[in-house]
Order: sequence, then structure tokens, then C-alpha cells
Amino acid sequence: MRKVLLIGIGAAICVLLIGYVYGFFSHRNNLFPYPQAKLAYSNLNQDYSADQLHGKVEQADFDPNSVPAIEKGLELSTLISERRVLETITVPVLATVIDVGSREGFGEPSSRGPKGGLCSMGSSLVVFDGAGNGLLVEMNSMTIAGHISVASFENELGGEFVRVNDVACNQSHDPTHAYISYEIMYPDATDPLAQYRTVIGRINIQEFQDSPVIELWSSELTGENEAGRMALLSDSQFLITFYDTSAGERQANGLFGPEDSASLMGKVILADASTGGHEIYSSGHRNPQGLFVSSEGWVFETEHGPKGGDELNFVEKGGNYGWPNESHGVDYTSYRWKQGEPGRHDNYDRPVFAWVPSIAVSNLLRVENFHATWNGDILISSLKAQSIFRVRLDRERRVEFVERVWIGPRIRDIEETSDARLVLWTDDSKLIFLSVAADFLAENRRTNVTYTTVPVMQPCLTCHHFGPTNVTHMAPSLSRIFSREMASDSFKYSEALAAQVGKWEPETLKQFILDPQSVLPGSTMTYQAESEDAADDIVELLVKLGNMNE
Repeated sequence: MRKVLLIGIGAAICVLLIGYVYGFFSHRNNLFPYPQAKLAYSNLNQDYSADQLHGKVEQADFDPNSVPAIEKGLELSTLISERRVLETITVPVLATVIDVGSREGFGEPSSRGPKGGLCSMGSSLVVFDGAGNGLLVEMNSMTIAGHISVASFENELGGEFVRVNDVACNQSHDPTHAYISYEIMYPDATDPLAQYRTVIGRINIQEFQDSPVIELWSSELTGENEAGRMALLSDSQFLITFYDTSAGERQANGLFGPEDSASLMGKVILADASTGGHEIYSSGHRNPQGLFVSSEGWVFETEHGPKGGDELNFVEKGGNYGWPNESHGVDYTSYRWKQGEPGRHDNYDRPVFAWVPSIAVSNLLRVENFHATWNGDILISSLKAQSIFRVRLDRERRVEFVERVWIGPRIRDIEETSDARLVLWTDDSKLIFLSVAADFLAENRRTNVTYTTVPVMQPCLTCHHFGPTNVTHMAPSLSRIFSREMASDSFKYSEALAAQVGKWEPETLKQFILDPQSVLPGSTMTYQAESEDAADDIVELLVKLGNMNE
């Protein structure tokens, strides 16, 4: 009897071992019964599995070798380079990346670097690159309805075109026109603080194709204006921002530029196109890169600080926001602020919020229709942080919370369209359309991964995954791989990897992907990247995904 019992136990163990080994290979190689079991689970427990939902997202046809030139009638679907789902706290967001800069005729930076901007009215989206080329996008059909070049800019004042700084639309005042803030330069002027003019121009949306950009208002001669952000108050009145070109140094008259009423430096200006005049709206600004006027007439502004101290300001007429007398930042080369106590902002109008360290803020808006959980929040785009920041303000306009949503590229401008989408304009000349990922939201189940359709990751995802590791996984998680200790999740690692101390560095991981055994002899990883370029692509994407989840 005892012998029979031992034989039975041994047989059961063998069956379990064989089942485990076959289960391992059926999962890894998608053999029966794994696909059928997964499908049955999906049908019983959810309308769509995460893989099925991601598969729907992946249906983006993009052939970089067959993209047509930028021209009227071009369908933007032919320029889609990537689609991915972003996880946020309250809503999954589908990001569709459209590479409008991939063809000749659009997407060029200005001679001073990337700039440009976008705005929307009704079903139209207007986009300008820094070099002065413009697109009119018909949103219903997602086609290009018009295209103009820098030659369309009238130049009644002489000088050389420098760049487009911003674009603005306002349906309530003038639904037929878009407005462009741009700079012209007079190289023969001897004073470096009097070589530039900031100009506001207008273009007719209904006659966009090859139409002229007509000058409406021009500043006096100033230094180079690295700001130039614009907001409409009416069809003839504009708020426009000016950079402090003195870098916080006193002028010959003993005043700082932002506190000198005879200078435009470091100010928000109220410009009147009907009279050609202007007045100072607010002062004490460093580099105002964002400007937004709410439906109530509230003015919000963002600006770059020095080392630290990027600001979100609620701007009131006559306000002084402190620069350069005080800042939440410090001097780039020391631990102090040369004009006052470091990191303090006690004597002038205070910011609503400040970022320490700096994120290189750009433009902003208040959400109206994107999703109920975001409506009324301020969205702030950023350059260095490559993210948008969702800021919730209370009734006294104090910050309740800030949520960071990592996007990837440097974001120059942000706009909300009438069909409840957000559009981002990036420094690498891409339009990123953000919409609610409705299928994911309906499933109401997080996938613990920000998904990307970049094919270079597919070999890795044959074994690896994102999110928590459990006993069914064949390889460890790739989530936050550079910010956590090596071999630190619940996967049973090889002795070679388990013995490692510290965190992965991008270069070390690249070499490991190229040749696992040379980096960690005894490793059980069998995959090797085909080339250094392929390994670089994998590591670059893992860095981005890691940033996204920080």
C-alpha cells in the first residue's frame, strides 16, 4: 500500500512538472492552450483584454518612405508616426503623434532655434513653425486645408524676419482670423538692445492658402524677445510678453529693465492695434513663455526662473512679480541669488506655484471639455521636463495638487479643440493629439503600462512585461528599470544578476542587451540585439518610459 502511494505521489509530481514546463512554453510561444485560455478569460471577465485594447491602438499605418509632401488636401493619417496610451490618475489618454515636420515645406526651426505655435477655432487648427511656415488643418476630416510660407509675411518696417513666437485664435471676437506674433531684426542697428521689433500680424482663415500675413502692431526697437507669447482680449487688443534681455543686470540709469517704465523688458504689454500704442500691464517678469486669458478675464502667465523658480502667476494689471529682485531660484553658478535672499519671494506679487528645480515651462490653458475629471484644471506644458502638468486650483486660486503626465518631446504649445481634444506642438515639429482612450476607460482596469507601438520593443515584450511581476511571468518587469535596484522585484533571478548591487546605467544595459554573457556571465537571458542602433533604441525608449512613471 505504501509503495502504491509513493508511486501515485511521484506520478502526480511528474504531471505537475510536465504541466508547468508545457505551460511555460505555451505562454512563451503562444501555443495551445494558452491563447484559448486567455481568450476565455477575456470573454468571461472583460469586454476587451489589455492586449486586445493595445492591439486596437496599434492599428496605425505609417510608412516613412512613402509620406507625401506637405500640400493642400494631404490627410494627416499618412503622417502618424506613433500611437500610445498614457496612464494618468483619473483617465487613460490616447496620444497620436503626427510628424508634420517629416516632409519639406514645414517644421523648420527659426535661425534662433525651435519656436512657432498653434491655435484653434471651430473645426480649424492653425499651426506655424518657427521659420514662418503655416498650416491650416481641417479637424473634421484631418486634412491640410491650406499652406503658406515665410514669404507671406509682409514687412512694411524693413529688417529681416527672425521667427514666429506664437499663434492665437479667438472665436468670440474674430472667427475668421488667426494672429501671429513674430520678430524682425535690424542687423545694422548698433545697440544690441535696440535691434529687434516684435510684431503682431493677422491672416484670414477663409483665404489661408498663400495668403499674406498683414502687420497690425509693432513694438519699439528692443533687444531680442525670446518670449513673445500672445493672448487676445478683443479683435484689436492683445496681451504680449517681453523677455528680460538684460539678464537681471542694472542698466546705465541704475534700474533693472523690468522695473524701468521706459522699457518693454520683463513685462506683459497691453498692445492696441487700432491706435498702434501700448501700455504696461504687469512687470517683474524674467522670461514669460506662457499666457492664457480665461473666459472670466483672468490672466495666467508662466515664466522661466534662473536655476529653479519657474513660475505660474495669476497676473493682475499693475502687478509686479519680483524679477530680478527676488526669485525662488538661485544664480546658475552659486548657491545664492545675487539680488536678495535665495529661494524667497516675500516682497512682491507671489507666484501661484513655482517649480524647484525648473521644468522649463511653456504655454498653458484651462481645460473646458476634455474630461469631467480634468475640466477646470490648468494644463501647463514644458520643454525640459517633456511633460504636461495638470494643476488643480481652489476657489481662492491656490494650488490643491499638481499631476505630471510625461509625454516625451519638448512641448512648445498646447491647445484644446472644440471636439474635446488636446493638441501639443513640439520642438521636433510634431503635433500630438490627446484624446480620452474610451475603450480603456470603459474597461476601468489599469494595465500598469504606458504602451507604445514602437516596434523595437516587441522582442523584449516576448518575455518581459511592465508593471508588477508575479509567478506566471517569464522575465522580470521593465518598469522604472533605471530608478530601482537591479534584481529588485519578485522575479527569481539568475545568480549572476541577483549578485549585482546598484542600479542599471543606460550604457551598461545597452552592452548587456548586445551581449548578456560578456557583461554578466551566467545570465539566463538569451536575447541579443541585432545592432548597436537597435540596442540604443531599446535603451532610449526604456529611459522615456521610466521618466513617464516617475
